[in-house]
Amino acid sequence: MIREASYDAAPVRARVAAISQGYGGPALDIGTGACACLAVAMARNGLRVTAVDHASSAVRMAQERAAGQLGVDLDVRYAEATHLPFPNGAYRVVAAFDVLCHAAEPAGVLAEMFRVCADDGAVIITELNPAGREVTRHRDDGFETQLPALLAPHCQDCQQVHDAFHITYVCRRETHVGIGEITSIPTAPAIINAIRATTGVRINELPATRERGRQALEERSNAHV
Repeated sequence: MIREASYDAAPVRARVAAISQGYGGPALDIGTGACACLAVAMARNGLRVTAVDHASSAVRMAQERAAGQLGVDLDVRYAEATHLPFPNGAYRVVAAFDVLCHAAEPAGVLAEMFRVCADDGAVIITELNPAGREVTRHRDDGFETQLPALLAPHCQDCQQVHDAFHITYVCRRETHVGIGEITSIPTAPAIINAIRATTGVRINELPATRERGRQALEERSNAHV
């Protein structure tokens, strides 16, 4: 039985913020909520961040929190995720943290996220896994299992990052390039670098699973014995 006290989403947000930093700003946080936790984490990493939510009360509270964060570039505003008021390709990173499972039209939200994401940018989606649903008592009928099919029309290079209670999809929005051309920011290295920045260990094999991360931590501990 997983103890409720063991759940902590902050390290996962920190990892998403580190991955985002690898792509650069500006960044957009969808469904930021009253705490704007992911948006603040990304802004603290030096990114220029816009955060949106469809609940006016959440926007007001998030704006108050953003105003108290000295030295961060964070703009919080009201917007419907299925009709984002931004031009095509406006953001290098578009992220949603535990949001799509609550959306009435997740396919529509994803379409908008990819629309406003710049060429060679990244759409980053984090959802609870079965262990996360158990510890938070969240009922979403295993939404994370639906994500691959929902992402398929938009993403040809989606990497998965597994944590104890979450799964994160890092989906690169690729430019159409000619034969022999190489795009500039591969998704996998951005993930590997973010894991190293937040845990201090380097994973040398893909996919970057929780088991490989645990093994790398154990190897580092044994090396210092």
